Amino acid sequence: MLEREVAELKLRVLQLEGVVLRPQTHPEAKLAWREAVGMMKDCDLLDEAARLGAEFRSKANAEGR
Repeated sequence: MLEREVAELKLRVLQLEGVVLRPQTHPEAKLAWREAVGMMKDCDLLDEAARLGAEFRSKANAEGR
């Protein structure tokens, strides 16, 4: 009983991983990035995140990480 449940769970995990890891094959999915372009224009939070990211990368590069 337990062995069968474990086997079924393993199969379900493999199926779920396949869904997540499978590349998008839908024709519209290839163009979806166009909808996102410009959506966060003039967003203070995005600007701050970009600034902090650049600051972090600059510091990490200077430290040789």
